[in-house]
Amino acid sequence: MRIDPASQEASETYKLLTGLVVPRPIGWISSVSSDGTRNLAPFSFFNAICPAPPSVSVGIANLPASEDGSRRKDTYRNISETGHFVVNIVDENLAGAMNETATDFPSSGDEFEAAGLTPVPGEVVDAPRVGESPASFECELFE
Repeated sequence: MRIDPASQEASETYKLLTGLVVPRPIGWISSVSSDGTRNLAPFSFFNAICPAPPSVSVGIANLPASEDGSRRKDTYRNISETGHFVVNIVDENLAGAMNETATDFPSSGDEFEAAGLTPVPGEVVDAPRVGESPASFECELFE
Protein backbone atom coordinates (compact mmCIF):
# COMPACT_ATOMS: atom_id res chain seq x y z
CA MET A 1 0.00 0.00 0.00
CA ARG A 2 1.26 3.49 -0.83
CA ILE A 3 0.02 6.54 1.05
CA ASP A 4 0.71 10.05 -0.21
CA PRO A 5 0.72 12.45 2.78
CA ALA A 6 -0.11 15.32 0.43
CA SER A 7 -3.45 13.66 -0.34
CA GLN A 8 -4.69 13.48 3.24
CA GLU A 9 -5.29 15.66 6.27
CA ALA A 10 -2.41 16.20 8.71
CA SER A 11 -4.49 14.49 11.42
CA GLU A 12 -4.63 11.31 9.30
CA THR A 13 -0.86 11.39 8.77
CA TYR A 14 -0.37 11.92 12.53
CA LYS A 15 -2.48 8.84 13.30
CA LEU A 16 -0.52 6.80 10.77
CA LEU A 17 2.89 7.83 12.15
CA THR A 18 1.94 7.37 15.80
CA GLY A 19 0.37 4.00 15.02
CA LEU A 20 3.38 2.66 13.13
CA VAL A 21 6.34 4.07 15.06
CA VAL A 22 6.05 2.09 18.29
CA PRO A 23 6.99 1.98 21.01
CA ARG A 24 7.09 5.75 20.97
CA PRO A 25 8.35 7.70 23.97
CA ILE A 26 6.43 10.74 25.13
CA GLY A 27 8.41 13.89 25.87
CA TRP A 28 6.55 15.73 28.63
CA ILE A 29 7.99 19.18 28.06
CA SER A 30 7.94 21.80 30.79
CA SER A 31 8.85 25.37 29.99
CA VAL A 32 8.20 28.88 31.22
CA SER A 33 7.29 31.98 29.23
CA SER A 34 9.29 35.18 29.42
CA ASP A 35 6.58 36.57 31.75
CA GLY A 36 6.95 33.57 34.12
CA THR A 37 3.90 31.47 33.14
CA ARG A 38 4.61 27.75 33.47
CA ASN A 39 3.65 25.32 30.71
CA LEU A 40 3.60 21.53 30.62
CA ALA A 41 2.63 19.55 27.53
CA PRO A 42 3.23 16.04 26.15
CA PHE A 43 4.80 15.55 22.72
CA SER A 44 4.67 12.22 20.91
CA PHE A 45 7.49 13.21 18.56
CA PHE A 46 10.44 13.09 20.96
CA ASN A 47 13.58 11.00 21.17
CA ALA A 48 17.23 10.87 22.20
CA ILE A 49 19.41 11.52 19.17
CA CYS A 50 23.06 11.81 20.26
CA PRO A 51 25.19 10.93 23.30
CA ALA A 52 27.96 13.50 22.74
CA PRO A 53 26.82 16.12 23.28
CA PRO A 54 23.77 14.56 24.93
CA SER A 55 20.88 15.66 22.70
CA VAL A 56 17.17 15.10 22.33
CA SER A 57 14.82 16.15 19.56
CA VAL A 58 11.26 17.36 19.96
CA GLY A 59 8.90 17.86 17.04
CA ILE A 60 6.40 20.63 17.79
CA ALA A 61 3.65 20.97 15.20
CA ASN A 62 1.95 24.25 14.33
CA LEU A 63 -1.56 24.94 15.57
CA PRO A 64 -4.45 25.68 13.23
CA ALA A 65 -4.97 28.93 15.19
CA SER A 66 -4.35 30.32 18.65
CA GLU A 67 -5.73 33.05 20.88
CA ASP A 68 -3.05 35.59 19.88
CA GLY A 69 -3.42 34.85 16.17
CA SER A 70 -0.14 32.97 15.85
CA ARG A 71 0.24 29.35 14.78
CA ARG A 72 2.75 28.38 17.46
CA LYS A 73 2.19 26.31 20.58
CA ASP A 74 3.09 27.80 23.96
CA THR A 75 5.95 25.31 24.31
CA TYR A 76 7.48 26.47 21.03
CA ARG A 77 7.15 30.15 21.98
CA ASN A 78 8.56 29.57 25.47
CA ILE A 79 11.59 27.64 24.22
CA SER A 80 12.20 30.22 21.50
CA GLU A 81 12.01 33.09 24.00
CA THR A 82 14.03 31.58 26.86
CA GLY A 83 16.13 28.84 25.26
CA HIS A 84 15.31 26.53 28.18
CA PHE A 85 13.03 23.55 28.71
CA VAL A 86 12.86 20.26 30.59
CA VAL A 87 11.95 16.86 29.17
CA ASN A 88 10.21 14.88 31.90
CA ILE A 89 9.86 11.12 31.57
CA VAL A 90 6.34 9.73 31.96
CA ASP A 91 5.83 6.42 33.72
CA GLU A 92 2.60 4.49 34.15
CA ASN A 93 1.78 6.29 37.41
CA LEU A 94 1.85 9.66 35.63
CA ALA A 95 -0.17 8.67 32.55
CA GLY A 96 -3.41 10.23 33.84
CA ALA A 97 -1.78 13.55 34.74
CA MET A 98 0.08 13.57 31.41
CA ASN A 99 -3.19 13.08 29.54
CA GLU A 100 -4.74 15.92 31.54
CA THR A 101 -1.97 18.27 30.39
CA ALA A 102 -2.63 17.29 26.76
CA THR A 103 -5.88 19.27 26.74
CA ASP A 104 -6.07 22.72 25.18
CA PHE A 105 -5.18 25.19 27.95
CA PRO A 106 -5.15 28.97 27.47
CA SER A 107 -1.64 30.49 27.32
CA SER A 108 -2.19 31.93 30.80
CA GLY A 109 -3.12 28.51 32.23
CA ASP A 110 -0.83 26.50 34.50
CA GLU A 111 -0.90 22.80 33.64
CA PHE A 112 1.16 21.91 36.72
CA GLU A 113 -1.56 23.31 38.95
CA ALA A 114 -4.42 21.84 36.91
CA ALA A 115 -2.91 18.33 37.00
CA GLY A 116 -1.88 18.54 40.68
CA LEU A 117 1.83 18.22 39.91
CA THR A 118 4.83 19.62 41.75
CA PRO A 119 6.95 22.13 39.80
CA VAL A 120 10.56 21.86 40.97
CA PRO A 121 12.93 24.67 39.90
CA GLY A 122 15.56 23.61 37.39
CA GLU A 123 19.12 23.43 38.67
CA VAL A 124 20.69 24.40 35.32
CA VAL A 125 17.83 25.94 33.32
CA ASP A 126 15.11 28.45 34.10
CA ALA A 127 12.30 25.96 33.57
CA PRO A 128 10.64 23.73 36.15
CA ARG A 129 10.73 19.97 36.12
CA VAL A 130 7.91 17.66 37.21
CA GLY A 131 8.75 16.60 40.76
CA GLU A 132 6.85 13.33 40.37
CA SER A 133 8.73 12.30 37.20
CA PRO A 134 11.23 9.45 37.65
CA ALA A 135 13.77 11.31 35.47
CA SER A 136 14.08 14.69 33.80
CA PHE A 137 16.47 16.24 31.30
CA GLU A 138 17.20 19.94 31.77
CA CYS A 139 17.75 21.24 28.25
CA GLU A 140 19.02 24.28 26.38
CA LEU A 141 17.86 24.99 22.84
CA PHE A 142 20.48 24.02 20.29
CA GLU A 143 18.63 24.51 17.02
